Amino acid sequence: MSQLNALLFMETWNVGIVNAPIHRFLEPAYRPDITWMPPVGLHKFIADPFAVDTGNGIELLVEVFDYDRSQGHISSTEWLPGREPTWKPRIDEGVHMSYPFPIRHGSQLYVVPEASLNREVALYQREPATGRWQKAGTLIDNFAAVDSTLLEYDGRWWLFCTCRDDFPDCKLFVWHAPELFGPWEPHRMNPVKCDIRSSRPGGTPFWYEGALYRPAQDSSRSYGGALTINRVTSLTLDEFREEPAVHLTPFLDGPYPDGWHTLSAAGSITVLDAKHMAFRPRLSARRLKHKLGRLGQLFAANGQIG
Repeated sequence: MSQLNALLFMETWNVGIVNAPIHRFLEPAYRPDITWMPPVGLHKFIADPFAVDTGNGIELLVEVFDYDRSQGHISSTEWLPGREPTWKPRIDEGVHMSYPFPIRHGSQLYVVPEASLNREVALYQREPATGRWQKAGTLIDNFAAVDSTLLEYDGRWWLFCTCRDDFPDCKLFVWHAPELFGPWEPHRMNPVKCDIRSSRPGGTPFWYEGALYRPAQDSSRSYGGALTINRVTSLTLDEFREEPAVHLTPFLDGPYPDGWHTLSAAGSITVLDAKHMAFRPRLSARRLKHKLGRLGQLFAANGQIG
């Protein structure tokens, strides 16, 4: 039955805004009031939200996934309460891109999108005049990093990610560098942990009451099914340790009860995403046709071998 559901029902993610700082999610009984974005289309969805203060307001950065293209790209919109968002493409390199992690360094605003098919971690710089993002450099080459998340701490830059080639929902890798543009080196303990419940990055690391916290995805029941906020207890060149602080699950009585995999800080607000599994006849028929075609090829190959 679960395989049939996977064929018939499609992930539909959406982005929500919470008018509260991210540390509120450390409270076990916290139930946020979420303002959801309008849907972006029948065969599209938005996910992996991050927000930056541009000086003129809040810009939301998201992945827009298009089922017709079977890939995502990075778009953004100015966010104002009560105003309809206008999503504009910002980074589209012709391969799947998601998780547009923003970095403010000095006077410059950068973003590191997930593009593991390019086998690199690339840094993009925002052009103030156009709002588009142009590639400013490559931080890590020949490594299929997934959901790269950066942090400046104790005089160094740190990058958390998983790897497309090596259990991307389970194994956490850490890289570090003396400067944002490198040189970047892998942590001596890589992979620093292996846990499908709390490894893959899931949003913005944040400090609260002297402790560092790191949101991570929990895909133990389904991809992007829930979130774990970890408390980092040791981060050095020789050691990495963290422990679960709180486990977050989607609200079953809400419009998106089937998953939750990004939680991002933006000052006094928090942005998140959640999903529901939706039946889309045309997409389901396409997926079923593809599956039957694969099975037909397999049976034909077995017949030839026999």
